[in-house]
Amino acid sequence: MLKHFAIVPVVLCLSIALALLPAKDFQQMFFASEPVDTPWLITLAMAFAFFLVVWFLLSCGYVFSIFRRTLAYHKNIRLIYADESGRKLNWVIITSALMILTWVYALVVLALENRLAHLGISETGVLGLLSLIVWLVAHNGIKQQTGFGETTEANTEIAHVIKAQAYERSALRKKDLQRIAAKIETAVAQDQIHLESDLNLVKLAKHIAEPPQYISQTLSQHLNTTFFDFINKARIDDARQLLATTDHSVLDIAYATGFNSRSAFYKAFKNYLNQTPSEYRANCP
Repeated sequence: MLKHFAIVPVVLCLSIALALLPAKDFQQMFFASEPVDTPWLITLAMAFAFFLVVWFLLSCGYVFSIFRRTLAYHKNIRLIYADESGRKLNWVIITSALMILTWVYALVVLALENRLAHLGISETGVLGLLSLIVWLVAHNGIKQQTGFGETTEANTEIAHVIKAQAYERSALRKKDLQRIAAKIETAVAQDQIHLESDLNLVKLAKHIAEPPQYISQTLSQHLNTTFFDFINKARIDDARQLLATTDHSVLDIAYATGFNSRSAFYKAFKNYLNQTPSEYRANCP
């Protein structure tokens, strides 16, 4: 982590130098229309401009990394869990986008000063956007669930799955993939393991006595799916049958088929069948 703070001592020295400037020199550097004319002030002005550009480039790099890592994290969640509720980090992407908007807004205010104040574009707006960013981070950060909140042993297995997913895996032969696929399908069709609301890849692995990374590889390479999609597809198939043959409420069916909430059930159902559970039931013969 130290590399991320390498620039801090240099910028801190620059900040101290600027803070110790006489008021007249400070005014000339930042607010006067005449250019600075002494070697020391010219040096400080060039250093300030240089690190401003560096800050902008670093900030863009960090925001890009946030987007990339968040998308990879969401992909990894689907390798391990059948329920994304409370684990997704969409608010991080939204906050990052808001940061970019704040930078652009601040640049407009800096360039045009108060010429757009009649449209509500001013320094007050910058402070408002910054306050909103702080509130979003604090509010969502407090209630965010741990992505991979398992035991140490389970987290080790999860790490192996994610690492294996990042490379072309060739540990299993075709007959091994077929054997594990049969065990997975038996666990769903006969043991009804998909109805467990807290099911994850590690629990399925223990149920069929196979390493989690082998199950993930089988789902990906042999069945062309992910753990998330495979389990939720099985749940939706059961839900369709219950909707067509019983008068149970949609919420009861959602819980009976392994979903943890009505919203998760509706989202999955709409994703697989392009209609809501109520619409499906209404169209059943």
